[in-house]
Amino acid sequence: MSLLNKVTVNSHYTRSINLTRDVDSTAIMESYIPTSRALKTLKQIFDSLSQEEAPRAWSLIGPYGSGKSSFAVFLSHLLSNENNSARKAAHKVLSKTSKELSSSYNSLIDNDSGYCVVLLTGSPDSLSKSLVSALSHSANIIWETRKGKKPEVLKILSHYASQDEPPKVSEIKDRAAAAPGRLGSRSRSRPPRRRCRPARSADTAPW
Repeated sequence: MSLLNKVTVNSHYTRSINLTRDVDSTAIMESYIPTSRALKTLKQIFDSLSQEEAPRAWSLIGPYGSGKSSFAVFLSHLLSNENNSARKAAHKVLSKTSKELSSSYNSLIDNDSGYCVVLLTGSPDSLSKSLVSALSHSANIIWETRKGKKPEVLKILSHYASQDEPPKVSEIKDRAAAAPGRLGSRSRSRPPRRRCRPARSADTAPW
């Protein structure tokens, strides 16, 4: 009797994950398996995000195929808009393993429309060019459905994203910081605003 007739492999585990290509795939979220290390990492990230002042930069380092990009996509949906079908799938998967952790991540999005998730992968372009283009794309997607005046920082990001020459990160930072209604600020006296956090593919560099 051949094992070929008894054992099959889920096709989702036979190819690599691409951050930009697979970010909206509900099927990939449904097939994700939260390992003990993934759960520990999710807890560490939640602890940092739930505090006003805490380290919020992490590197996921590992060999090709170890699940870095899969984890990044999974995390991005735990923090995304609550109406996103992939987000619902991600929380359903997480709740089966840890209802407490799923509830914790839900509390981060309470009365909010989620984080502004910026997905960045390796490319021939300069890092500053890739980053500002990804920031502009994600921020504009979020604000295109919102009523009222858009923050000035959207125009700044769109301007730099359209330039042929790679922008200087320091210049972008200074202009964005001076713009009213900038993304990324929070106040305890007001509902949390959109936060943009880049997730970089660790297959080309640490995320």
